[in-house]
Amino acid sequence: MFAQLPILVVAPIETVSEINALRAYAWTVATELGVSTTYATHSEYSVTDFAEVHVPFEVLASRRLTDLTPVVLMAEALGLQVPTYERQDPSAGAECVCGQMQTVRTVYGDDGTVWCASCVGTAVGCVHCGADPFDENMIIVEDREQTFMPVCRPCIDGARAEGIRLRTVTRQPAVSTA
Repeated sequence: MFAQLPILVVAPIETVSEINALRAYAWTVATELGVSTTYATHSEYSVTDFAEVHVPFEVLASRRLTDLTPVVLMAEALGLQVPTYERQDPSAGAECVCGQMQTVRTVYGDDGTVWCASCVGTAVGCVHCGADPFDENMIIVEDREQTFMPVCRPCIDGARAEGIRLRTVTRQPAVSTA
């Protein structure tokens, strides 16, 4: 069960390298924002099933528009007024007071303090039981629907005891051409 709607991440997916980069960015979004994040490998998603749409780079100004998947999904999101965000410029990245680096969307307090999703209170926590996002047992898992989600260790252990296979992803997926 999702405690809130997941985020959809879109980008060109014509090559293995582009798919790997999209997957890696989706993991980053899930990790930094503390919410379930799906990476779009086709255009059959309904953008209204998602809280937000994120784009890791300027898709519409891309050197080529031969891959219509991200263009279609972004147009639908904008047309249906689903919040759509581009990744912030890398120079805008900053470290939260808790030590987590913010590269997706940095939030500043009135005094200039940087806050991550967990510290500001917008991280969901475990998508199954709702455990605190600060729980040191929180792990990002990837399901077969190309979604990364935060799940606590007790829920992972419980799922595995019932024979459910979950793939844990403790580091950002590699971006490679193979």
